[in-house]
Amino acid sequence: MSNKKKVLLIIDNKLSLAPRAQTMVRALKDFCDITVAATDKDDEGGYGYIKIEPSIAKRQNFHFNYPTLLRKLVSLYLQTYNRLKIIWPSYYYEKIIQTQGYKHNYQLLSKEKYDVVICHHATNLPLAAKLANAYQATLFFNAHEYYPKEFENDIHWVRGTQPMVKYICEKYLPAVKKIITVSDGLADAYKEDYKKDSIIVPCVKPYAELEPSVVSNNKIRIVHQGYANEDRKIETMINACDYLDDRFELHLYLMPTNPDYYNKLIESIYQRKNIILHDSVSYDKLLPELNQYDIGMYILEPTNFNTRHMLPNKLYEFIQARLMVAISPSVEMMKVVEQYGIGIVTEDHTAKSMANALNALTAHDIVRYKKNTGYAAEKEAAEAYYPIIRNAILADC
Repeated sequence: MSNKKKVLLIIDNKLSLAPRAQTMVRALKDFCDITVAATDKDDEGGYGYIKIEPSIAKRQNFHFNYPTLLRKLVSLYLQTYNRLKIIWPSYYYEKIIQTQGYKHNYQLLSKEKYDVVICHHATNLPLAAKLANAYQATLFFNAHEYYPKEFENDIHWVRGTQPMVKYICEKYLPAVKKIITVSDGLADAYKEDYKKDSIIVPCVKPYAELEPSVVSNNKIRIVHQGYANEDRKIETMINACDYLDDRFELHLYLMPTNPDYYNKLIESIYQRKNIILHDSVSYDKLLPELNQYDIGMYILEPTNFNTRHMLPNKLYEFIQARLMVAISPSVEMMKVVEQYGIGIVTEDHTAKSMANALNALTAHDIVRYKKNTGYAAEKEAAEAYYPIIRNAILADC
């Protein structure tokens, strides 16, 4: 009979699409019996798997296509019901939380006893807290964001979703032993608002055995990869190309999440000769693909609390791909770039500021910054954080 602690990790996704959950599994799987409760399975081994339903169903305007009179009656009922969130918030939000999926998941996952529960995302906290209480297990919360302010710049989210997220955090975070989060800024917010300590595990990637590519004096290739979301303001990086000298070209690998916004970007890209758009590549091919370039660029405008304190995946992808890094003055990213001497930080978040900083570079500068990423890639690899994860989780339960 195994003496290893039994760990349940809960995510609303497929593990291969959840990099932070992958890091947890890889850190723990040789030291405990780990089971992943996820909405779909993938091929990574070393753990058990239980298929679950999404914890909180998305609410839809299901009645909009009803006949006029019926639609108005249903709307009136919903408006009256929605007033409960002011009069009786606990009843209102628990009705949203305790869906059929939630009840199904609880019944399924409560059949086995675990020593540790690791919950990803605030929507899973109610289920995870109830299970941890039933198991008498230690509960950890892997917080990818500071959820009470996740989309605070979106008035619809503030009016519609934020009150429920705050309710979940206020009610269920007290059951959490410790938070695992991305950056100092997020950890400080959870400590100040909810009196919870955190350990910092950024969105680090497994160590990649790569060498910096050769830098040309005549052609310097910049790259940016990621989702084409409006709040990421990809157009600012595109506009920066209007001010770059002839040595530079920008290569983009974009995943279209908003078709209208993506199409606007495409139109803008095709108007410029120094920008090349590529098809997105799978993650297992991403780092070798990025490695051929010289500079990873990211202008991250602080549109809300989370973007102000973000340490994004792509920073660590740039490092593992051995690219020089060029960023706007993002509070958390600056610390990493300056600590390891792997790139430049612009004066502000404008296109012209980025272009000015890039135009000032020599090929020698870029070679030096790329060389420094070798040390950063070791220190900021996922493997360097595995002992931190194990010590926090296995020592605290």
